[in-house]
Amino acid sequence: SCSNDAIHACKIEGCDSNFASYCKYLNTGWLLPSSKYFTCVGENVLRASSGDKQCEKCDKNADRNSWTPVSGGACNDLKDCTKDDQCKDGKCIGTDFENDCKDCESCNGVGCILDTGYCLIDSNCYPEGHINDDPQTFKCQACKPDVSEISWSPRTDTACDDNDPCTYSDKCTSGGQCVGKPITCLDHCEECDGT
Repeated sequence: SCSNDAIHACKIEGCDSNFASYCKYLNTGWLLPSSKYFTCVGENVLRASSGDKQCEKCDKNADRNSWTPVSGGACNDLKDCTKDDQCKDGKCIGTDFENDCKDCESCNGVGCILDTGYCLIDSNCYPEGHINDDPQTFKCQACKPDVSEISWSPRTDTACDDNDPCTYSDKCTSGGQCVGKPITCLDHCEECDGT
């Protein structure tokens, strides 16, 4: 049977059924991290797979009865706005990049991702439906994320005004331009009025 100190250290001898959940066979290079972990842990096994605990490991040469801090090596700090996470003195530390994201972007753990319902055109954020206010486009272009999230999309067949009095029934084309039908005057004595 096992004595009480079996709870605090792995023993080579076997245990009876009363201590079966606390004491395991000790193989070379194995140890017990602490009294609340009633099992043997393998050499170099990490404490967890994410967060700070993945920056602690079983190192029998450093401490046979507690977890040893790790420095170096990739980890995951479980924060969306950090990247390149690395273990440092038992802590998982990443580089914050939240300030690199635009107002219409969110962090996803490795970089910035555009939020649903927005376009990012020429480094500027526009909500879905926003019309390009460049006077040269005559309101024939808009933000349509389902068509393109990074460029203006045409407002095909939408009524517009090309500011040319000698055209009528102006409409936006599939190329994002405002084009009207030409007005033909009967002679030089007539002027166009847009109708």
